[in-house]
Amino acid sequence: MKSLLIIFTSLSLIYQYTLPTKYEKKINKEIEKIWDTSIEKEQITISENRSFNEEASLFKLKSKDSLIGFLYFNKVNACKKGGCDSNEESLFTDKYDHFYYLVLFDPNLLILKVKIIDYQSDYGYEITGSGWLKQFNKKSADMLHYGKEIDAISGATVSANSLLIDIQRIYTYLKEIHQHTFIKK
Repeated sequence: MKSLLIIFTSLSLIYQYTLPTKYEKKINKEIEKIWDTSIEKEQITISENRSFNEEASLFKLKSKDSLIGFLYFNKVNACKKGGCDSNEESLFTDKYDHFYYLVLFDPNLLILKVKIIDYQSDYGYEITGSGWLKQFNKKSADMLHYGKEIDAISGATVSANSLLIDIQRIYTYLKEIHQHTFIKK
């Protein structure tokens, strides 16, 4: 069995939410599937003036002081019985059930993997399928559109849109950091 060493470090933060302990084992397993090496996680600040919820967590992944990728973990909306509207402005309200997911990026911000860690709704769970999630792999988030590059799923519109919108938000944030700060290719 592969052995994986994960080390957590923090930067001085404006806003920080650490990974929930109950999901750490699942998260580390997904990292291990991509990288068979010792990994250090270094938390990246998510500015509080951004449109992320307070549970969003972002990390640089390093091996032997070299950047090998990024980990983003967040809670987003799924649908509730009785219907949902997919209005982007309301995607982080309490009107919805939620699910937790992670996305792993390479150093050039291509998506390596999207994984649903805990789907808490009775509706829209079709997005948890590995076949559907593979559509994201090796793609840039800014080139993905629901119903085009990402297949639409009947009954999972809110879940799929919430996932895609959130991935695009973190991609945009990472891209800005990449252009202006410490992240080097």
